[in-house]
Amino acid sequence: MLLTYEQQYRRDIGFTNKTECKKFFKGKSDDVYINWEHISFLNSRLRDIFVRINNILDENVRIIDIEEFLAQGIDRNYEIIRNENIIARFNNHGRPREEVYFSWMRGYLACNIFKRYIARIFNIDEYLLLDIGNDNLNNIAQFARTSTADIQFENEEGIINLEIQSGFTGVNDIKKHKFEEAIRKFSEEQIISYVIHFDVFNGKVSVINISRANINNINFVPRSTMEGQLIMEIPDEYFRYRLNENPTNDRIVVL
Repeated sequence: MLLTYEQQYRRDIGFTNKTECKKFFKGKSDDVYINWEHISFLNSRLRDIFVRINNILDENVRIIDIEEFLAQGIDRNYEIIRNENIIARFNNHGRPREEVYFSWMRGYLACNIFKRYIARIFNIDEYLLLDIGNDNLNNIAQFARTSTADIQFENEEGIINLEIQSGFTGVNDIKKHKFEEAIRKFSEEQIISYVIHFDVFNGKVSVINISRANINNINFVPRSTMEGQLIMEIPDEYFRYRLNENPTNDRIVVL
């Protein structure tokens, strides 16, 4: 095939692919630099965060062997993420990969450290709480961050999906697409969905049944720090639980 002058020129300087040539001139690379020394510091901070959280939990929901919990939750997951280069799969939206790693690990650990608390709310054994999220390191090939629920269990009501959220800076909200997914699940499969939001910054918890929520009655606003996604700010009166108590199932909000 006869090459154009431009194609021949790029070939002469070492490129047969236009995209690769553009990357070269822009100084870009497919290799992502990760500051693993900083991540080591972040791992230490994660340990400190969750030791402190565990210390204030009621004895009925506290992790008994916190060191084993952290060894599995931080050390083991860190090795998997580093060895399998999973950090490259995190959607960073322009944020440093280290920051995205910290955010994901913090959310993962929160979801797991609060499982006994969650089980108490629904009066079930914690081992009946099944991890169903796609960001599960036990299935590396399918690892992804999606809108699917984190936890599922069954009781007399049927199948229950739980979306577990944790806020660490006092900003507490629910994305609109979480409502849309929950409403669809209930309409098509009669699956009931709850959002459980742990406001770690203020030590409060909100449990909300969003299966039958009327989206038209909810005031959604764009959140600039979340790529302009529409969110519902969780009102203070929805936080009916305290993080340091032994919770019961009589304070759930139904929308």
